[in-house]
This record gives sequence, C-alpha cells and structure tokens, in this order.
Amino acid sequence: MAKQIVWSPLAIRKRSEILKFWIKNNKSDTYSKKLNNLFKEASHLISIHSNIGKPTTNDKVRFKIILHYQMFYELKKIRFTF
Repeated sequence: MAKQIVWSPLAIRKRSEILKFWIKNNKSDTYSKKLNNLFKEASHLISIHSNIGKPTTNDKVRFKIILHYQMFYELKKIRFTF
C-alpha cells in the first residue's frame, strides 16, 4: 500500500527553484519537464517502497539520488528536501 507523500514548504520552493534554473539556463522547459517527471517517479517509488533510498546517519531519514540531486525524505512523515 502506498504511503501519502507530504512535501515540506522548503522542498516545494527548492524544487521550483531547480526547475526555473534549468528553464532559464537552457532557454527551454524540455529538461525541466524531464527532471520534474523524474522527481515525481522517485516520490511515487518512495511512497510504495519507503526503504528504497540510501540511509543517512539519522535512522528516520533516507535519500534517493535523482541525476545530480539528492532527495531526502523522512520515513515517519515522508517529507522531501533538496
């Protein structure tokens, strides 16, 4: 059963900043759309398989690598940060 994903306000802001950065630098939204889809796919996988990410020094926090970004999440209440 999939767990509910709750994005923190910081993660929402950071994700938006990342996507806007690539739109500005590439003068196109193609890469940002691809990256956004990868973020969505990763969060969906995490919602189904919460232990898929690599452990951190905090037992409740794990991270998943998406291209050159690390998506951190908390197992109790899954929250994402970059």
